[in-house]
Amino acid sequence: MYYFTSHKIRNTLDNWSNGPVEGNVNKLKTIKHQMYGRASFDSLRKRLVLAPD
Repeated sequence: MYYFTSHKIRNTLDNWSNGPVEGNVNKLKTIKHQMYGRASFDSLRKRLVLAPD
């Protein structure tokens, strides 16, 4: 019981988020969707490298 409680407390004190990773994934998916059927992989790679953050 003590381990379970201390585990909960530790998890609430560790504030980390997947937000930045999810933002990058969303950006990648949006660009891929926009370029579907229009260009080659090289063009997609160039667009990802040049995409603003």
